[in-house]
Amino acid sequence: MSTYIIGDIHGCANELDRLLREIKFNQLHDKLILTGDLVGRGPASEEVIERLMEYGDAVVKVLGNHDLKLLATHYGLAPPKKLDNTERLLRRPRVKDYVAWLEDSKFAHWDEGCAVIVVHAGVPLNWPVSQLRKKVMLLEKSVAEHGYEWLLRKMYSIGLPDHLNNDFESNLIYTAQALTRVKFVDESGQMNTLFNSAPGSQPNYLYPWYACRDVKRNAGYKIVFGHWAALGLTIGDYYICCDDGCVWGGNLCAINMDDLSVTKVASDYKADA
Repeated sequence: MSTYIIGDIHGCANELDRLLREIKFNQLHDKLILTGDLVGRGPASEEVIERLMEYGDAVVKVLGNHDLKLLATHYGLAPPKKLDNTERLLRRPRVKDYVAWLEDSKFAHWDEGCAVIVVHAGVPLNWPVSQLRKKVMLLEKSVAEHGYEWLLRKMYSIGLPDHLNNDFESNLIYTAQALTRVKFVDESGQMNTLFNSAPGSQPNYLYPWYACRDVKRNAGYKIVFGHWAALGLTIGDYYICCDDGCVWGGNLCAINMDDLSVTKVASDYKADA
């Protein structure tokens, strides 16, 4: 049995099929962990979901910001945009099945066997793992009680709360936004969403979120994430980025967590910026 972590697919169904053939994925024995952004931008988001639905419990997925955008559009909370490339999915007869499948996702996944924590974007504020667990449990419990439409309505109406706000709902929204959107943080650990580029090109008062992590804070886990195509495939001491920009003409990557070996397939698609 092997566990593979696959980076942002973004509706690139052909590349996903090629990658699964390349790694000889067997749903009876292997496990896939997906870093989110399964849909959006690419040409065939509905086909990606249909493929992955076939694998049942062999697939574990965390939500990305584009997945949340699709859900928000489905609920009428965000207007569809041409660049999202999800209108065909939203018109499909099975759209409710797709939505239900996406909503059966996590905001963070702990894999004890591989000693990894999988999130879509990252972990800001240098939260220790124990604190991260509590925040994710509260968030997922609240969503289970009230539904994604409730959460997304608040996210789209409030935006990004100040991380020092002690209001319960604001803290939930900050956690959801952070896990699905963070790239840079300031000296206090506050997430900055205004700057969106490659590490090293940011102003000197901002830092990549992972630069603020260390082995003590991670409690022995590696944090695995996608989201940051401009960073690209990177395997560090305490983190792994497995978004290699498939939808932008790069590669779709699978990391075998048995030995950290990487399998790539080149993209035959490039989305409009």
